[in-house]
Amino acid sequence: MKVKLLKREDIDVRKWDECVLNSPNSMHYAMIWHLDAVSPGWQGVVYGDYMAVMPLPFERKARIPVILQPFLCQQLGIFSSEKLNIETLQSFYLMLKRNHPVLYNINFFNKPLLPSGLKLKRLPNTELYLNRSYDELKGAFSKNTRRNILKATKEVSISEEILPDDSMFNFIFENLRFSYSPSEQRIFRDIVLKSFKRKEGILLACRNNNGELLSIGFFVIHKNRITFLGSSSSKEGYVKQAAFLIFDKIIEKYSGRDSILDFEGSKNEGVARFYKGFGGKPTEYGQVSNRSFEVYKKGVEKARRLIKLFNN
Repeated sequence: MKVKLLKREDIDVRKWDECVLNSPNSMHYAMIWHLDAVSPGWQGVVYGDYMAVMPLPFERKARIPVILQPFLCQQLGIFSSEKLNIETLQSFYLMLKRNHPVLYNINFFNKPLLPSGLKLKRLPNTELYLNRSYDELKGAFSKNTRRNILKATKEVSISEEILPDDSMFNFIFENLRFSYSPSEQRIFRDIVLKSFKRKEGILLACRNNNGELLSIGFFVIHKNRITFLGSSSSKEGYVKQAAFLIFDKIIEKYSGRDSILDFEGSKNEGVARFYKGFGGKPTEYGQVSNRSFEVYKKGVEKARRLIKLFNN
């Protein structure tokens, strides 16, 4: 059997999703509903009768075909319900050997058997196994984390929302630490609404004593993995440490289960320290790139500098 590259419209949706669901490294990022939201032009590499699959997020940037890791999609790579031999794994990775730019994240489970011309970079993630009692998990929180949770508990109420409305989306986009572009806002909204329709989304909201929103956190539940996909806090929310209450609530809700809280990690030291404060442990995943991407990246950065100079 050989691997084959299929366009989105030629993919058997049921067989693709079953393959991802039955994989030991199953992640919602590789499910069709999520791929359609983050990368409408994606294609799929399929081995045999969907024994193994790998999504490829194709798109065009200034008419240039590229494979770029999509927004809100941390890890892709190969998903298989069976153990694959080295030759098959290499045939998947050969699909990434392109003349055009490639920047692609493979999941933590994948062996990076990359052909020449591709390079691998390790990126940080943070995970917390929840298969202990809440008291045991909380006992591993840092002193600073416990202190901030206690502070927030006295001044903030928290609730699990049935379905987010426009006011919540507006709050999220207006209070983001790093703003989303209009297209990123559409993608985020689409993912939230689709996950709620599938009963796989959780949105926790913190409010002050006047009922005003202070902080919102969004998570996707996929099998035994709870993935943090984003949060937003107002200035008052930061002062009252509302975000600490959101993660404390998620940990309490799913404690004692065979579940993993995936913080998604961060290269930012402050954010990484925040996750570590809840007892999160560092993990890694791989980022694959090629020479063409480096050239493309430099060209984009140069264009941005020229646009900024022109606008000034």
